[in-house]
Amino acid sequence: MLLVRGKLRVITLASVGLLAALCTATTTTYAHDSIVFIVFDVPGAKFTSPVSINDRGEIVGWWSSVGYLDQPHGFVRDRCGTITSFDVPGATATDVLFTQSINREGDSVGIWYGRSGEPGGFLRHRNGKITSSLVPGAATSSAESINDSGDVLGTFSDPDGTSGGFVRDEHGAVTPFNVPGAAALMPQSINNKGTSVGNWSENPDSNFFHGFVRDKTGSTTSFDVPGAMATYPASINDKGQIVGSWSATLFAFHGFLRDRDGTITLFDVAGAAATNPYRINDKGEIAGYWSDPASHAHGFVRHVDGTITLFDAPGAVLTIAASINAHGEITGEYYDKANVLHGFVRVPSHGEESREGCDRPTRPDGEEDATTGRAMATAALALRSDAPAAPRPPADPRTRPTSGRSSGRG
Repeated sequence: MLLVRGKLRVITLASVGLLAALCTATTTTYAHDSIVFIVFDVPGAKFTSPVSINDRGEIVGWWSSVGYLDQPHGFVRDRCGTITSFDVPGATATDVLFTQSINREGDSVGIWYGRSGEPGGFLRHRNGKITSSLVPGAATSSAESINDSGDVLGTFSDPDGTSGGFVRDEHGAVTPFNVPGAAALMPQSINNKGTSVGNWSENPDSNFFHGFVRDKTGSTTSFDVPGAMATYPASINDKGQIVGSWSATLFAFHGFLRDRDGTITLFDVAGAAATNPYRINDKGEIAGYWSDPASHAHGFVRHVDGTITLFDAPGAVLTIAASINAHGEITGEYYDKANVLHGFVRVPSHGEESREGCDRPTRPDGEEDATTGRAMATAALALRSDAPAAPRPPADPRTRPTSGRSSGRG
């Protein structure tokens, strides 16, 4: 594990401790120091991609047995490891489904593509019931985020080509909105106070993007990281802190944290070619990934004091940290040497409460199974300079704005 400490951002290699492997059909647990890695796959999947984790430790994402982003299905993994696969009712074998977000109640949202090839937002309730049409009369839609009250944030376009964002409340009432002057809009995250964030551009074909924050009353504020060509807010917590990435050029991304009063703090992983924060929890802890000069992706967590901890999933050649919950548990995906994509949960010692009550694998004598493998842990968790060229990180959803004429509504 690599630690980046203080303003000098000195990188040191921490010691790696005990490895414990607890195997089931689809789950393996690796422990070192005070961190536990739980590695899992959807049964039959070659690609398992977790996207979001709630405060109960429940995870949603997509999986495929065919190829990356090829005929994916949705899945929900409960805090004890049980995985449920799902599709939108009436979907064909070639339909596409991406789950984007899960709230504390276990409701999740995402995007699916049917026979027409046009995207539609969906809402899956905890009981498995799916609503596949969220915006009445819309030609296309997407659902990007859901808060604990059941408010859904997404995008839509009308048959006449107008487009914008929307917030759908728990009763199904839809409020469309747009940012003044926007021709392309991509909402990303909504918090439990009904405040949402995202990015927008005056031209759908432009590389220049601005950030926006919209409160529950509909008041919208645009902002840019000073000197940025593109500002991409990714997540907002209940304190109003916004995290995201920015770029002064086309491809060199850096991290930023915007406080509720508008103060912006810039940060990078030392030596990184790119730093991409994805999610922030209510404590202010941030999860994301960074790319080294060889284009290998690794996970990171930025702590409240600004300290950054770097990590890789065991045996990974590419690690993407996608989401973090209130307990500091991080979920994401990683590729192994065989180019198979797996899911993981990184659990700090203080995060065990979200799995309290779950059965643990035991030996026949009733004791918890634990095997020592210090050398294996060191090889798996260290960043190796001899690692093979990794697959490229997945396409960033921030580059998929809704385009068309501004609806001017909301």
